[in-house]
Amino acid sequence: MAGYSGWWMGLLALWIGYAEAASYQVVPCADSRLAKSVECGVLTVPRDRLQPDLGNFELAVVRKKAAQPQGAPILYLHGGPGSGITAQAAWLSDNFAPGHDIVLLDQRGSGRSQPRLCESFNSKLAALVLGSSDDATWQQSRHDLLVQCVEEMNAAGFKAHFYGSAATVQDAEDLRQALQIPAWNLYSVSYGTVVASRYLAQAPQALKAVVMDSPYLPDPLLHSYQQNQRYLVTQLQQLCRADAACTQQFGDLTQLYQQALTQLELQPLMLTLHSSGKPFVLTSLKLQYLLNLAASHKASMSMIGWWLQAVQQHQHDDLQSLLQLAQGVDGINVAAFLGAECSERERLHQPDGVDALESVMSIGSDICPRFTSQVTPWRGPVATDVPVLLLSGGLDLFQPDAQRFASVLGRSSNHVAVPAALHQVMFENLCIADTVQQFWQQPTSWQAPSCLANYPMQSMVSAAISDTEIAQLWQQLFQGQLPWTLAALALLIAAALLAGLLWPLLRLIGLVVTGQSRRVHVGPLKGGSAVLSVLWLLGYAGLVFSLEQALQRQSGEWLAGWPQSALLWQRWLVFLLLPAAILMHQALRFRALRQALTQALWCAAALLAMALHLIP
Repeated sequence: MAGYSGWWMGLLALWIGYAEAASYQVVPCADSRLAKSVECGVLTVPRDRLQPDLGNFELAVVRKKAAQPQGAPILYLHGGPGSGITAQAAWLSDNFAPGHDIVLLDQRGSGRSQPRLCESFNSKLAALVLGSSDDATWQQSRHDLLVQCVEEMNAAGFKAHFYGSAATVQDAEDLRQALQIPAWNLYSVSYGTVVASRYLAQAPQALKAVVMDSPYLPDPLLHSYQQNQRYLVTQLQQLCRADAACTQQFGDLTQLYQQALTQLELQPLMLTLHSSGKPFVLTSLKLQYLLNLAASHKASMSMIGWWLQAVQQHQHDDLQSLLQLAQGVDGINVAAFLGAECSERERLHQPDGVDALESVMSIGSDICPRFTSQVTPWRGPVATDVPVLLLSGGLDLFQPDAQRFASVLGRSSNHVAVPAALHQVMFENLCIADTVQQFWQQPTSWQAPSCLANYPMQSMVSAAISDTEIAQLWQQLFQGQLPWTLAALALLIAAALLAGLLWPLLRLIGLVVTGQSRRVHVGPLKGGSAVLSVLWLLGYAGLVFSLEQALQRQSGEWLAGWPQSALLWQRWLVFLLLPAAILMHQALRFRALRQALTQALWCAAALLAMALHLIP
């Protein structure tokens, strides 16, 4: 008994040391716009809880209080490892869980937490994709860069076990106690589900209910990225088969995928980046890497068929939008990623345990042992009595075994598979949001709502009209840039509307109001000009509507040029050029200057639209 008493006293002393080492302080929000609606804070925690003198992490915290609380607060556990969430607080708090306090925490080395190491490595990794001439060079360069990051961490005294789910659970518990929350709900996404699994095993008494959105599976259930990618392409093929335009454009996507990989293995494509003029060698492995990036968003995922076809047909211009994915720099901190992965993943500590998932990241078997401290990797989740809701997407690159994961967690877990959803299912549509809300309210007696049975299976694999110039124009707009040519087109249309519709309408209203209705005379030129103006407006409105529909379904058609639904309206606008030219000629003959000016403006707008490739 004395031995047990000493053991418990030691644990108590250790826990008191934790409590003294961690502290929470309210601070002004980095974004002044958030100050009116949220509370911002900093959670200071020791890097190593067994050796507090090694320094601290300062973790960014945002807390949104509900106007009328209806349940326990919700802690958001973000993905990564190494990304962040507190910078998105304004968006999340309005759409995530009304009626609940929301607590956002940037995990160690993530988001706005400090300190962060290897800050420039994301841009360096992106540059390697563009600069390498073959797969072997690319992989070796990536490997060497990750080794440099580990060496930088060692030099700064950072160890792998400073990161990972065990440390994050302890940080979250410190935060929960500092905020005086008896118990809370967890919403976790991607790598955050690893932390949630650890939380369930380590401190289940602090949890009321847990949502795991797009779980990052334990090692035994996690497939290689090649397996997952083949699974994804198979799912896309099923959607394509239900879409006549997609089937006509691409045929069998699974065959197209394999043909593209085989073709690049035999002969890589020598491309040129239009944005920089630099050469780019597209290999089989690089294509798989870029397709993984494309699979993270519906817009780019819907272009996978188009890009595979472009590879097969050597259409270099159509691949520019794919290559631009390689130039993006994500927000994942490389140091936090390496620390968490090396402290979590069992196979990274085995000489022969590295599979294709790590190979594409160049995490060789020699990288994790380079840390100055060795850690025992966590072996995965255990069955729990805490209610758990798992959300998995049928088009999520990491999700083929989510059902098996649910069975590991036990009978208190519920699994909802959403066929056409990607990574991060929660924000897929209102049905999913309502599903989660109902789970928060009644986690122990939750039942799947009826709307899930009617979940829309909308095809995201869309055929498009390839036009690299218009694709570059759309990408400028999505980057917040307004080309002067497009602004000039908008001004021409506005002037034509003013001269052809708004001015005569105001004049008509003025004559009627002043009792001069007898002066109202609508001749063939005035009437024809007004009718043509309405038809012009209808054509441009239809064009905008077809673009809006593509954006609403998050289709990536604009990455290639035009959605096919725009074709009818483009032809309509071209057709209107002839009657507009005839009416303008007649108006000049009879000196009807306003009508002539109106049609001249419409024709000028159409010609400028042709120059911009907005209409053929």
